[in-house]
Amino acid sequence: MTDNKIVETAKACIKFIEEDKGNSSFVNIERIMEQNGISTQEDEKGGWFVPWDIDYENIIVWDFNNEEMAQVWRAIFECLEADNKVMELQVSQPLVYLVDGKVLTLPLAKSLRQYKKPHWLPVVLSIQDNK
Repeated sequence: MTDNKIVETAKACIKFIEEDKGNSSFVNIERIMEQNGISTQEDEKGGWFVPWDIDYENIIVWDFNNEEMAQVWRAIFECLEADNKVMELQVSQPLVYLVDGKVLTLPLAKSLRQYKKPHWLPVVLSIQDNK
Protein backbone atom coordinates (compact mmCIF):
# COMPACT_ATOMS: atom_id res chain seq x y z
CA MET A 1 0.00 0.00 0.00
CA THR A 2 1.28 3.43 -0.88
CA ASP A 3 -0.02 6.85 -0.05
CA ASN A 4 -0.27 7.47 -3.80
CA LYS A 5 -2.61 4.46 -4.18
CA ILE A 6 -4.85 5.84 -1.41
CA VAL A 7 -4.94 9.34 -2.94
CA GLU A 8 -5.53 8.07 -6.49
CA THR A 9 -8.38 5.88 -5.23
CA ALA A 10 -9.85 8.83 -3.34
CA LYS A 11 -9.74 10.91 -6.53
CA ALA A 12 -11.44 8.11 -8.48
CA CYS A 13 -14.19 7.97 -5.83
CA ILE A 14 -14.66 11.75 -6.03
CA LYS A 15 -14.89 11.62 -9.83
CA PHE A 16 -17.52 8.86 -9.64
CA ILE A 17 -19.60 10.73 -7.03
CA GLU A 18 -19.49 13.94 -9.08
CA GLU A 19 -20.51 12.13 -12.26
CA ASP A 20 -23.29 10.23 -10.44
CA LYS A 21 -24.86 13.58 -9.43
CA GLY A 22 -26.03 12.78 -5.90
CA ASN A 23 -27.04 9.16 -6.36
CA SER A 24 -23.89 7.42 -5.10
CA SER A 25 -24.19 4.86 -2.35
CA PHE A 26 -21.33 3.55 -0.24
CA VAL A 27 -21.65 0.30 -2.20
CA ASN A 28 -20.61 2.25 -5.33
CA ILE A 29 -17.66 3.69 -3.41
CA GLU A 30 -16.55 0.23 -2.31
CA ARG A 31 -16.63 -0.91 -5.96
CA ILE A 32 -14.40 2.00 -6.98
CA MET A 33 -12.02 1.06 -4.18
CA GLU A 34 -11.90 -2.55 -5.39
CA GLN A 35 -11.29 -1.42 -8.99
CA ASN A 36 -8.30 0.55 -7.71
CA GLY A 37 -6.77 -2.36 -5.81
CA ILE A 38 -8.10 -1.57 -2.33
CA SER A 39 -9.17 -4.70 -0.47
CA THR A 40 -12.73 -4.66 0.82
CA GLN A 41 -12.20 -7.77 2.95
CA GLU A 42 -12.51 -7.39 6.70
CA ASP A 43 -9.18 -7.19 8.51
CA GLU A 44 -8.27 -8.34 12.00
CA LYS A 45 -9.39 -5.05 13.54
CA GLY A 46 -12.91 -5.33 12.15
CA GLY A 47 -15.15 -2.58 10.88
CA TRP A 48 -14.61 1.16 10.79
CA PHE A 49 -17.95 2.91 11.38
CA VAL A 50 -18.69 6.20 9.62
CA PRO A 51 -21.04 8.15 11.90
CA TRP A 52 -23.71 10.55 10.62
CA ASP A 53 -22.40 13.29 12.88
CA ILE A 54 -20.21 13.64 15.93
CA ASP A 55 -23.35 14.39 17.96
CA TYR A 56 -24.98 11.14 16.82
CA GLU A 57 -22.17 8.62 17.14
CA ASN A 58 -24.53 5.61 17.09
CA ILE A 59 -26.14 6.64 13.81
CA ILE A 60 -23.93 4.91 11.27
CA VAL A 61 -23.97 5.70 7.57
CA TRP A 62 -21.46 2.98 6.61
CA ASP A 63 -19.08 0.39 7.96
CA PHE A 64 -15.77 0.05 6.11
CA ASN A 65 -14.23 -3.40 6.56
CA ASN A 66 -10.62 -2.37 7.08
CA GLU A 67 -8.15 0.42 7.77
CA GLU A 68 -7.14 0.85 4.12
CA MET A 69 -10.75 1.61 3.17
CA ALA A 70 -10.98 4.08 6.04
CA GLN A 71 -7.77 5.75 4.81
CA VAL A 72 -9.34 6.24 1.37
CA TRP A 73 -12.45 7.76 3.02
CA ARG A 74 -10.27 10.21 4.95
CA ALA A 75 -8.25 11.01 1.80
CA ILE A 76 -11.49 11.86 -0.03
CA PHE A 77 -12.11 14.63 2.48
CA GLU A 78 -8.53 15.88 2.26
CA CYS A 79 -8.80 16.08 -1.54
CA LEU A 80 -12.17 17.83 -1.33
CA GLU A 81 -10.83 20.36 1.17
CA ALA A 82 -7.88 21.11 -1.12
CA ASP A 83 -10.36 21.78 -3.97
CA ASN A 84 -12.70 23.83 -1.72
CA LYS A 85 -15.49 21.26 -2.04
CA VAL A 86 -17.59 19.37 0.48
CA MET A 87 -19.30 16.01 0.71
CA GLU A 88 -23.03 16.09 1.33
CA LEU A 89 -24.96 13.14 2.73
CA GLN A 90 -28.62 12.89 1.83
CA VAL A 91 -30.85 10.42 3.68
CA SER A 92 -32.09 7.74 1.29
CA GLN A 93 -34.14 4.58 1.33
CA PRO A 94 -32.63 1.17 2.14
CA LEU A 95 -33.91 0.10 -1.28
CA VAL A 96 -31.01 2.01 -2.88
CA TYR A 97 -28.60 -0.30 -1.06
CA LEU A 98 -30.66 -3.42 -1.79
CA VAL A 99 -30.50 -2.59 -5.50
CA ASP A 100 -26.76 -1.89 -5.25
CA GLY A 101 -26.27 -5.28 -3.58
CA LYS A 102 -25.31 -4.63 0.03
CA VAL A 103 -26.98 -3.44 3.23
CA LEU A 104 -25.69 -3.12 6.76
CA THR A 105 -27.04 -5.61 9.29
CA LEU A 106 -27.67 -2.93 11.90
CA PRO A 107 -31.19 -1.87 12.88
CA LEU A 108 -32.45 1.09 10.82
CA ALA A 109 -32.31 4.56 12.33
CA LYS A 110 -35.82 5.96 12.12
CA SER A 111 -34.94 9.46 13.31
CA LEU A 112 -32.01 11.62 14.33
CA ARG A 113 -31.76 10.88 18.03
CA GLN A 114 -29.39 9.32 20.52
CA TYR A 115 -29.41 5.55 20.17
CA LYS A 116 -27.80 3.32 22.81
CA LYS A 117 -26.56 0.91 20.13
CA PRO A 118 -25.48 1.52 16.53
CA HIS A 119 -28.25 2.01 13.96
CA TRP A 120 -27.87 2.38 10.20
CA LEU A 121 -29.00 5.48 8.32
CA PRO A 122 -28.85 4.86 4.55
CA VAL A 123 -27.54 7.87 2.63
CA VAL A 124 -26.46 8.86 -0.85
CA LEU A 125 -23.40 11.00 -1.48
CA SER A 126 -22.89 14.16 -3.48
CA ILE A 127 -20.11 16.72 -3.83
CA GLN A 128 -20.73 20.45 -3.79
CA ASP A 129 -18.63 23.60 -3.92
CA ASN A 130 -17.89 24.88 -0.43
CA LYS A 131 -19.85 28.09 0.03
